[in-house]
Amino acid sequence: SAPALARAPARSTKRVLAIAGVVLLAAIAALYLFVLRTHAVTVEVTGHRWQRQIAVEELRKVTEECWEGEMPAGGRLLSSRDEVYERRKVQTGSERVKVGSKDLGNGYFEDVFEDRPTYREEEVRRRKLRYEIERWVAGRTLETKGADLQPTWPAVSLGPKEREGARRQTLAVLMRSSEGKDLEWQVPDEARWRAFTRGARHQAAVRASGGLAEVGAAVP
Repeated sequence: SAPALARAPARSTKRVLAIAGVVLLAAIAALYLFVLRTHAVTVEVTGHRWQRQIAVEELRKVTEECWEGEMPAGGRLLSSRDEVYERRKVQTGSERVKVGSKDLGNGYFEDVFEDRPTYREEEVRRRKLRYEIERWVAGRTLETKGADLQPTWPAVSLGPKEREGARRQTLAVLMRSSEGKDLEWQVPDEARWRAFTRGARHQAAVRASGGLAEVGAAVP
């Protein structure tokens, strides 16, 4: 009958929402199991790994754009064009709009009006400049790496339009778990990294995804 057909979409919508909720909860549970949940293992230090990099920046001519009046010092104008800078609302007047009614207390009601502003959209145009300028940009990367406890920085030899940029290092301790898996533990502090002795055993927490979550002090 007609009433039953009218209620069917509502039941269908509720069912879809219930299924979506179950799927969302399952996804959250899976995320927890894969990323957050850990279990304890014993790991043995099998070695060390280090890598050090120095970025070398190069002074190059690049092409950029800006609005007229904003070109930085040293820029050389290549071209310009007229372009929309922004769109703004400009008030053109007002209109009287009914916003409700007022009970006069005698069985009658009176319409209530207010004046509201009317607007039109207006384009503001400016000159867009295309220019050439010299900038320091990423060039090459110098790198050294090894498997001992003597990390060194690469030798830096710079050209006439080069400069040394950021330095970055990775210090990792190689380990093998009691489950027979090879693992890597990155240590930001060099003194702590050196303190890991080959053959030493540590209690550790391993994520369900397989990576180390924490490495504790050495154990007998």
